[in-house]
Amino acid sequence: MSKFFHLWLKRYSQVKWVLADQIMVSGMNFLTGVLLARFLGVESYGQFVLLYAVLLYVNVLQVALIIAPMISIAPQISSDAERNKYFKGLITLQLLSSFILSIIIFSGGQVVEKHYHLWNVDVNILLPLTTTILFFQLQDWLRRYYFVCRKGKAVFINDGISYGGQIALLILLYRLGSLSIANAFWAIALSSAIAFLIGILTEKIWPVLGYALPALRRSWQFGRDLLLSGQIYWASSQGILIFGATILGAKAAGGIRAAQNIVGPINILFQGMENIIPIQAAQHYGQHQLPGLKNYLKKVSLLGGLLLAVPCVIIACFSQQLIELAYGESYADYGTLIVWQVIIAFIGFFRLQAFYFFRTIGCTKEILLNTIVASIVAFIFTGVFVYRLQETGIMLALVFSEAAGLIFALKAARKYFDKVK
Repeated sequence: MSKFFHLWLKRYSQVKWVLADQIMVSGMNFLTGVLLARFLGVESYGQFVLLYAVLLYVNVLQVALIIAPMISIAPQISSDAERNKYFKGLITLQLLSSFILSIIIFSGGQVVEKHYHLWNVDVNILLPLTTTILFFQLQDWLRRYYFVCRKGKAVFINDGISYGGQIALLILLYRLGSLSIANAFWAIALSSAIAFLIGILTEKIWPVLGYALPALRRSWQFGRDLLLSGQIYWASSQGILIFGATILGAKAAGGIRAAQNIVGPINILFQGMENIIPIQAAQHYGQHQLPGLKNYLKKVSLLGGLLLAVPCVIIACFSQQLIELAYGESYADYGTLIVWQVIIAFIGFFRLQAFYFFRTIGCTKEILLNTIVASIVAFIFTGVFVYRLQETGIMLALVFSEAAGLIFALKAARKYFDKVK
């Protein structure tokens, strides 16, 4: 009995730290967005957002080929010695891939900037951007390693150093009158580097080149399918932002991202669902097959939709006041974009439940096809609306994209539901 209580207490403690970390990281990201939007101004913030989208794209590669496989493979390795070798192989792969990707982005950025001067971005930003990509990825790998090893307190402390450090540096730079896009990236790079070095020296996970190839083989078999779907998803979200900004300018990207940040705290709910619903869905499916899974997800959709509707309505009703309070009067014209973002988030909640269904029954091909359809719709309607409606046109295209994805998912799921009748 005492052993059971000890295990339960340990598990509860980990859940508590993980939840606290998610809230902290979401809050810090929101605060970072607010500070940069206020300190840099609409157009410069838009330039920062577009460059940050490059970082997010590179992270798609990291998640698909290294992080996602690690999360699924490492817990299944029973031997501590074998798991340690796997982690050492992965950190070696992470270091090599991050360095190589940073060099590619730096070199490619110089070529692009030489022939196509996009968004009026200074070429001198390339070095701080690629340095940020390098250390951001390394710190992100470390935090996922902590999650796999059930070290909730460690990840909370490390993320506090990284995300709290970047906010402190941004405020310091602003007070010194030295805040710019380049220095903002330097601040993120420095705080990420400090957090990574502290963590990696504490954990003593040294890279071993000889372990890299076996780790790569195991990760590649798992992650190759995720690579394509991740890039398509990026295209339908960050890619649309870049596409629209290429037509309208960087200022549009700044306004859209400011509106998205206001709705950002809802992501805490989505992150929490990712840690609970897939596990519960798998248990219901294992015990009661499709009828149990269907009933469980219907209850989650109904209850979650009702709970989500409340903050969505409040944010939509006070959208103008919220954006002025967070960013100042210079962002007042973008208040209506928050309403569209609320609609996107609300539709996305139900689409996510369909994705949980397909993941549980092992039909991930449906998710890939769904993402392709939604991306095509997003780009088509952006081309149709952007010239006439500008930023609102981009948001409207994203609404149509999310709605198309939901309809397509429900139709695809219906053939499985029909088996239950």
